[in-house]
Amino acid sequence: MASKRHQELARPRRASKKSATQAGLVLNDYVPASPIRAAFWARATTALKRIAERADETSLERAVAAPTDAGALARAMSDYPGIGDAVEELDPLAAAIARGAEQKIDILKQAGGALPVSDVAKLLGISRQAVDKRRRESKLLAVPRGADYVYPACGFTDGEVVPGLTEILGQFGPQRSWAVLAFLVTPDDQLGTLSPLEALQKKDARLKERALRLARAAAGDGFS
Repeated sequence: MASKRHQELARPRRASKKSATQAGLVLNDYVPASPIRAAFWARATTALKRIAERADETSLERAVAAPTDAGALARAMSDYPGIGDAVEELDPLAAAIARGAEQKIDILKQAGGALPVSDVAKLLGISRQAVDKRRRESKLLAVPRGADYVYPACGFTDGEVVPGLTEILGQFGPQRSWAVLAFLVTPDDQLGTLSPLEALQKKDARLKERALRLARAAAGDGFS
């Protein structure tokens, strides 16, 4: 009869085998619907196979601990030492892009997640076209996702845009959406350890003015 210790050690192996089998079924079931999707699938799965085979298990554990699939992929790529000198010579931005992707996922998590345009239209009681118009005019906080945009949930409260947010967006402009989102969710000592977004949510005139001063300074730095 196996000891309790041996039984405990055996459980993760069975779970890992099951997970690997499920992942294999997903990979085998996917049939790209166009040549460009097939080309991307071939390149992506080759890279993932290389990471899965060669990355150290501590890095893979960190990747698997990510709250989303996209986060797991970004962490695995940013940690993988195979993105080293040889890869950087051919694709010098590969590692930086992976790190940037992970940072963006973390920022969105701090922002309470993101809403699609359809949800924002319902929340504000306006059309999708009106949402897009407000985004282009820097009246709504949005960040690009693929060919579309999503709207950080932190930008809304009680069925409306957080008071004062539009004024901060105007300081940065529509082309610096990730910069303004990072600014909004990062605590600042000048706000008593609150983030600029939390300061706006307090609906306190003095805190709002401090947040606006910080926004003007951050926008003037040219950070993007």
